[in-house]
Amino acid sequence: MKKICLDTAAVFLIFCTIISSFMSNGCKRQSKKSGEMSTLKVNFTPITGLGPLFIAQEEGYFKEQGLTVEFVKLGHAAKAMPALMNGDLDVIPAVMTAGFLNAIAKGKNMKVVADRKHTGSKLSTSGFMVRKDLWDSGTVVDVEDFRGKKIGLLSVGGHSDYFMSKVLMRANLTLEDIHVVRGGFPLIMEALKNKSLDAGLLEEPFKTIAQKSEYTVEMIPIHEVFPDDQIAAIMFGPNLLVKNRDLGKRFMVAYLKGVRKFNEGKTDRNVKILHEYTEIDEEILKQCGWDAIHSDGRLKIESLFAFQDWLYENGLVDIKLEEDQFIDMSFVEYANKILESSQE
Repeated sequence: MKKICLDTAAVFLIFCTIISSFMSNGCKRQSKKSGEMSTLKVNFTPITGLGPLFIAQEEGYFKEQGLTVEFVKLGHAAKAMPALMNGDLDVIPAVMTAGFLNAIAKGKNMKVVADRKHTGSKLSTSGFMVRKDLWDSGTVVDVEDFRGKKIGLLSVGGHSDYFMSKVLMRANLTLEDIHVVRGGFPLIMEALKNKSLDAGLLEEPFKTIAQKSEYTVEMIPIHEVFPDDQIAAIMFGPNLLVKNRDLGKRFMVAYLKGVRKFNEGKTDRNVKILHEYTEIDEEILKQCGWDAIHSDGRLKIESLFAFQDWLYENGLVDIKLEEDQFIDMSFVEYANKILESSQE
């Protein structure tokens, strides 16, 4: 067998070639890894108010930020909140509740980070609905007629209780003077239809659907009771507040782009996207009210404290939290800077 001898220079050259090849492949792998999409799990409900999220998904705003959003259908906040606490969800668009504040007081890391819905416009997207037959007959035409009636509200210690209690105060009544039935908007709407409820709180698009079907009458729009109120918000859990704040910042940039597109109104494109996600007839979407959401994501912070005060006064929260304990506006501030610089 013929022997092959290599001098020192040749060996060194081969070694350098191998190392160079290894480093090149390693850089390629690293480059591919840095281009991978990060997945965020967001709670989903088929309502018009989540339009900015649906729009951000369909218009590619999340993709622009290197994000893939997975919508998880867990239902209203009472069911979604534990998943947010435990890190099974990254984001929930929801109403702040007593349970949310109590969990934070006990050390859970969750915060309100952006506007999802507020009052202030003349067009109400939430209202207190009464069965039309009771209204037409004169059985329920004023607040004092609510005594002993079956009324559909959301989870205990939520905004629907807050709203209802303020309404009842007009007739010197309290929540103890009515028979409260708990459920989500679809259940409340169906219960009004089959007459197992006398009245209830509904949000769009359920409010318009119930009115068009002519089995309810809107007795009290929510903006008449709370003309300057923060009703719902975007909430982050520990995954975005602690483990990876950069993902939270990128999510917020995409979300606010979606809000601004949503705020362009009922364009054909916006209506089509909302229809795809909610499966609500496009004509209904054009007729129903669309939520008021600040384009810059800012919150009506004073109203959040007013709600917390009411919860505390009614024994639903143990302590009052300071602003930095349950509100974090840094994600919104970052996103607005990015969006403003991109327009220059």
